[in-house]
Amino acid sequence: MIRKIGFVILLLSVLQVSAQRRELSAKELRKAERRERINQLIKQEEEGALIYNKQGIFGIRFNTDGYGIMYEKGKYKTVTKTNLWWLEFGERRHKKEEKLTVGQVVLPGFIIGNPFVYGKVNNFFYFKVGFGQQRLIGGKGNKNGVAVSAVYGGGFSAAILKPY
Repeated sequence: MIRKIGFVILLLSVLQVSAQRRELSAKELRKAERRERINQLIKQEEEGALIYNKQGIFGIRFNTDGYGIMYEKGKYKTVTKTNLWWLEFGERRHKKEEKLTVGQVVLPGFIIGNPFVYGKVNNFFYFKVGFGQQRLIGGKGNKNGVAVSAVYGGGFSAAILKPY
């Protein structure tokens, strides 16, 4: 009888040890977390949600009265709100300036000589720094959609007027 009880206790203890959950090693735990994070990103991408943390834009701007270069950087706070800051540097010209070429015509379309800008008195260079937010109004559909957002902000502008 004591042997039977001892055998049952031994059998139950072996079953209990084998039924316990195996603990994951640090490497397996990191793999599981990474797999879960990738699955969440795939799910967000399928739903059309933005999956980036930052955005950056560099551009060259050509206007009828000048040119400029700009850089904009944004950091996503939520899916619908992004904090932005931007820098812009450029040159503007006056509407009365007119470029004339004074020289000899060698061939049709080829003129030798220095161009002269009639009416130019100064060079106007500007620099802008700004901060703002971008809010997503309507999200983009899964495919071939358009996102509508509102951008608002303010900042500081400085300019240099250099004699020609």
